[in-house]
Amino acid sequence: MPEPSFQQILDGTLQAIRALPTIVPAAGRLAGFRNFQSPAAQLLNRYDNFHYSMGDAFYRYGVSGIAAKAAGNVSPDKPAAANELLRGIASTYREVAAYFSRYGRAAAEAAHRAPAAEQSRLQAIADNLNCLAARPPQSFEQALQLFYLMWSIRGMNRCSCIGRLDVRLKPFYEQDKQAGRIDAETAFALICELWEHLNGWGSGDTLMNVMVGGSNPDGSDASSDLSKLMLEASIAVGKTEPHLNVRCHRQIRPDVLEAACRLQYLGHGQATMYNDDAILPAMRRAGIPEAIAADYANDGCTEIIWDGHGRIDFNHIDAVAALELTLYNGRPAPNPRREEVKYFHAANPKGPYTPEVVTGFASGDAGQFTTYEEFYQAFLRQYRFQLHCKLEELREYDRQRRAGQWHGLPFLNGTYEAVLTSGVDLLDDGLPMNSYMVFTGSLPTVADGLAALKRVVYEQKHYTIAQLKAALEADFDGAETMRRELLAAPKFGNDLDEVDCIAAGLVKTICDDFDSYRRDTGFTVFPALIGWRFVEEAYGIGATPDGRKYKEPIAEHYCATPGRLQKGVTALINSIAKAPLARAIGVAATHISLPRNFAAGPEEGVALLKSLNESCFRKGLTQFNIAIYDTEQLRDAQRHPERHRDLIVRVWGFSAKFVELSEEMQQHIIQRVMPR
Repeated sequence: MPEPSFQQILDGTLQAIRALPTIVPAAGRLAGFRNFQSPAAQLLNRYDNFHYSMGDAFYRYGVSGIAAKAAGNVSPDKPAAANELLRGIASTYREVAAYFSRYGRAAAEAAHRAPAAEQSRLQAIADNLNCLAARPPQSFEQALQLFYLMWSIRGMNRCSCIGRLDVRLKPFYEQDKQAGRIDAETAFALICELWEHLNGWGSGDTLMNVMVGGSNPDGSDASSDLSKLMLEASIAVGKTEPHLNVRCHRQIRPDVLEAACRLQYLGHGQATMYNDDAILPAMRRAGIPEAIAADYANDGCTEIIWDGHGRIDFNHIDAVAALELTLYNGRPAPNPRREEVKYFHAANPKGPYTPEVVTGFASGDAGQFTTYEEFYQAFLRQYRFQLHCKLEELREYDRQRRAGQWHGLPFLNGTYEAVLTSGVDLLDDGLPMNSYMVFTGSLPTVADGLAALKRVVYEQKHYTIAQLKAALEADFDGAETMRRELLAAPKFGNDLDEVDCIAAGLVKTICDDFDSYRRDTGFTVFPALIGWRFVEEAYGIGATPDGRKYKEPIAEHYCATPGRLQKGVTALINSIAKAPLARAIGVAATHISLPRNFAAGPEEGVALLKSLNESCFRKGLTQFNIAIYDTEQLRDAQRHPERHRDLIVRVWGFSAKFVELSEEMQQHIIQRVMPR
């Protein structure tokens, strides 16, 4: 299928906007639509992965102002493609302004027909929309209305990343508050209304991540009353959307941190915490400009983006599959037991999973190795080959992007100040940060396997590699004694240097390789300590040298393999903290799943969570998510889903309703929970 021209994309954009509905809300103050379907909208979705947030130019200029600014920046000094894009943005935003006016008329007509008790509410909606058609937002309510409509138009029938909403809306809220036009209760009600609207778009892997708090470029605290209100709204609404994340640092307001801990105590896997005191210095060392670094948020999952400053694209390695390839000299292990698996949602079809690795690279005959160091070096050869393949795939993608064969959407382009000025497409270096990442896979499970090999095969010499492979191929049938010995070897997450230092060494080596690749090629890719397809990988490879049987869990991200924790949360944090986490600029993602009986009640629970968060910050964890579960409740939800429709759990970069997950993912989540 040939790539459409820019004119075809522009025509589709204008057609889609003209067809948008003007649904007047039956309650509340925010107008909008949900999941608008059209052929033109489908075309537009092709050029946006939705994982990064819009720019913030619309808050400053309004939609008519964007049209005027884009048209005013057309110049004979610019390349033809830049002028074409600027004219396309101007046409698009004139159409958006016309849509707002049309929407305002619909609300005014509804007010005219409505009972007296409803006329004021509906007329206020009409006034807001009419203002937004002509001017930038003049109030917090109008800014919130503008955000919701812009976010909805971007995807039409898809959800997208939200970013630093508290920071973007803070000037409007504080201006209104200072003038006496709004109070905290009114703002809180509006945010709750927005959260309810967002939940109407879907639940789960929606990409709807909001980041609150953080440090300003001068080191001062960016958290505000609005940060706290957004956290409080998530507590009050109690649903999956949006996914709340918090940037913490030494100067954060105590009431914002306390609100985050109360949200964590709900047990839903929100709020996820990011550690500015570790992340920002690492960004500076990586050469990221201070003003951009200070604006970081997370994308549709957990990866770090620079809100309003750039895009994100990524690739993934199944690291445990690379360990299997090392045992078999580049070939997958024989696995006659292989079963089909679902992705993560109960509605996903089952299918075979082929791990994200490239087969065929001969890293050495493991049967000929006489020392652990030989095996370890073979694994590094195999893993580095996989890493190089993924880096080169991203580099080739970047070449194609720069060749200009794809066109960014005029609507999305128009939200960015940099594009409005230069006319350079966001797909062609129009934004200052093009963030590429490779997800490095489930390294802690790899470390468990390497530690077991080191002890049982190479140090104790209880078994040969040939005997181990035979046991793995049989899924340990008839080899239970061997399996028990492998399981007894040190496991990541229990504060045991013998295995933790293997994992930490892998992180250091990987980060060194990323740095070398950047120096050699001039192309920057950031490492992300994420194991994305961990449930499927468990079905895509056989048994592993850590004593894990086929289908048993593999670690998600940089945390312990489910079922391997024995020494509690302090030991887990100590294990994680031994790695140079901040060097993983993409993110070093960690899950901590506590049992519901970890505290006697809410007051003690929030106090303990505050202490746990502070411990994670002190130890240098860069990102961590705390979820709290009653495992008996989860098992009852498997047996009686109708009783637990609203039970929410953390999946990976998002929270979801437990009963909507696949059985495979449900089992993984249950096994995550550490013992009391």
